[in-house]
Amino acid sequence: MARRKKSKAKKRTKITKPQPIIIINEQPKNLRYWQQMLMVLIVPLFNWIKELIQTHFK
Repeated sequence: MARRKKSKAKKRTKITKPQPIIIINEQPKNLRYWQQMLMVLIVPLFNWIKELIQTHFK
């Protein structure tokens, strides 16, 4: 039982260490990241909407 508890404690420390680093890295990039994501997502959406409109009118 002691060995299992130790392994769980090690796993928890490994999981908790990268999470704050990822959050800190994402915070300054949020504006640029979301702008890029919006541009990437909106362009195909507009194309898809145009295709839907064209198919409905035809």
